[in-house]
This record gives sequence, C-alpha cells and structure tokens, in this order.
Amino acid sequence: MNHKIIFLIPVIFVLYACKKEKKPEFSGQYHPATNISVNTVVLYAANFSTTDTQFIQAYLNRTLGSYSYFNFSATPEPYPYSFTVNFLAGNQVNLVDSFQTVHTEIVSESDTSLTVAEIDSVSTWIPDNPSWCYKLYNKTTLVNPTKVCIPAMGGSFCKFRKLFVFRKKNGVLHVPLMTCHVGTGWTCFYATKDLRNIFNGGVLSELKPADTIVIQQKDLKLIHE
Repeated sequence: MNHKIIFLIPVIFVLYACKKEKKPEFSGQYHPATNISVNTVVLYAANFSTTDTQFIQAYLNRTLGSYSYFNFSATPEPYPYSFTVNFLAGNQVNLVDSFQTVHTEIVSESDTSLTVAEIDSVSTWIPDNPSWCYKLYNKTTLVNPTKVCIPAMGGSFCKFRKLFVFRKKNGVLHVPLMTCHVGTGWTCFYATKDLRNIFNGGVLSELKPADTIVIQQKDLKLIHE
C-alpha cells in the first residue's frame, strides 16, 4: 500500500499543475501616448515604388487632392484624442472614449498582434459587381471582419462585427494606423486618414498597370496605467 501512495503523489501534482490558468499577457487599463511615430510615405504602382516626396505630391495633387492627408516630413505627430483600453476578466475588453464605451472581446491573438471584435454586430449594404477600385481599396487592410450576407435588391445585406487590431512589441501594446490613397487610372479614387488597421502588403501583387496606392503607416504606443 505504501508503494502505491508514493507513485500517486507525482501524478496528482502533474494533473493539478495542468489545470492552472495561464496569466493574461495584458490586464488593467491603457491610454495612448502623446505622440504618434510616423513612417515614410510610399507610392506603389505595378512593378514600381518610390518614396520621392515631390513625385508623390505631384501625383496626389493631380488626382483626389488628398495631399493634406499625409505627413511628408515623417516627423512624430501629436495625438489629440483621449481614450482608454480596459482589459477585463474573461477575454472582455472595453474601448472607452469621451462619446461611448464599446464592448469587445478578444477573438485572435499571436506573438505580434491582438484583435478584438465588438460584441454587437452592425449591418451594411454591398452592391453587386463593385468596381475594381472599390475592391482594391478594401484589400489594403490586413485585418477584416467576416461578413454574413443575404441577397438584397442590387446587392447584398451583410452583418459583421467590427474589429480592432493591436500590435504587440516587446510586451507593449501599440495601435497601428494607416493613411491610404487608392487610384485606378483617372476615374476612381479612395482615400482615408489614420485608419486603425495594418497595411496588407499582399495587395501589391494584384496591382494592374493603371493602379496606384500611396501608403503611410503610423504607430501609437499604449501606456499601462
């Protein structure tokens, strides 16, 4: 009997150790740093790219006029808004600003990124046969929600959960930002400033001869309170 007890003790210890929960990597409340770090503006076309400021400015002035969206000096920018990211129990994360509290949950995590999704879904209408310009613009973001769609007049009615992505660098959270201009020839243009997402470099392999993408990536560090 004594021999049986001796052999059971390490087995029980191992089983107990396996049941211990992993400590969350992030907890508590975070707020943004005062400045955004800014990368150089890059223009991409089929089989071509440049960081020549004068060339890019001239192109933007001839098209959508989104010249003012970009920081061509690539100097740090002050971040003028206030918000907090609150990590709660059970993978719950609240995003709080002066207007609202957005309830989210962690849906994906890797060594380099963490993605949360709103608890409540939102709806949108997507037209049938959208233009290549529209498709190209939507391909520029790396993190995109999965949509559930049903046919509607002239398109589809879709529901999805908004996603928010964070970068992880040496145990510190960062908010990736991207300012982007997309053009297909001289007929269609889209532009956005400081979108909270990561640029999808894979889209560059899909560029057609008339396509142009101008991108500037930025980074906002979050500070643990």
